[in-house]
Amino acid sequence: STGLVYATMVYGKSFNRYIEAFVSRFERALSGRKNLVLFTLDSTSAEECERVWPGGCVKGGTPGIMHKFLIPWIFNIYDIDVVWIDFDVYFWQDPTLDILEHQKAGDHEILISGSFATHCICNGIVYFRATENMRLWLLDVIHWMYDHPYEHDQKCFAAWLNHTERVAYEPLPRSGSLPTWDTLDSVVKFITAAVVEGNGWMADSWRNVVLFHFLHGESDMSELDVSGGWLKNSKAYKGHIDPAGFKKGSAAPESTLMEVFFGPNSTLERRIWALEQSRQRDRVTLLDGMSCGFSSESLEKMQGGLQ
Repeated sequence: STGLVYATMVYGKSFNRYIEAFVSRFERALSGRKNLVLFTLDSTSAEECERVWPGGCVKGGTPGIMHKFLIPWIFNIYDIDVVWIDFDVYFWQDPTLDILEHQKAGDHEILISGSFATHCICNGIVYFRATENMRLWLLDVIHWMYDHPYEHDQKCFAAWLNHTERVAYEPLPRSGSLPTWDTLDSVVKFITAAVVEGNGWMADSWRNVVLFHFLHGESDMSELDVSGGWLKNSKAYKGHIDPAGFKKGSAAPESTLMEVFFGPNSTLERRIWALEQSRQRDRVTLLDGMSCGFSSESLEKMQGGLQ
């Protein structure tokens, strides 16, 4: 490839106020490098991005989850590798060397974040290598999602990787071969907050963590996905956001993990505290022999539907 870029998208009042803190943390973690592109999907995010990250902003159109596939595909067309990063991911340190060494070791076309205690994957952190096969795969997924707008993007992603999910009874219409892929280290380095069952991390120190995806789970277009509101009201989520409130048994309702990590009152001490709430003492695997998602079924029974 001709290079590597980190990409994300942002829009809406729930996220726009964190743009400056997000890009500032990226630049600091990556020692001043500026290979980050933000796709801004409303006028407010576009203006704020240009103010704090000039030259690294692309103004997009209608917000939608398909951008998570369209944006990597566009970069891959120009022979550029992409690391997709959800906007609710915190850069504890530079992930570039870990990703490229992992990719080279297995000649992988996709590297994706996983789950601490399950075989499930999460497309909040994904490396896409710029190959012709990768471009064909992404285009197939884009076409399929366009024709099936009510399927969940993560379930779709897993199904197209032939991994634990089924989205069609007939074989998926593939134009190329299945990409070579693997999961990133989801126990120590590329971790997810334990705000839902099966997530967390184990390491000698929080300093071993590379990227922390804290599953903010909310946008300004949540009619079809109410997970954000459900998550913020869960005891598990509240236990990660407010040390004082947690000790009293109730966190401040306006507080979120976005605010803890990117808000104006964010401190290293508070970020470490929130991270430590997801540390696990042991690792017991879940969903063995089962599919992922909230409606699990036996993988053995699904085999006829996995392509």
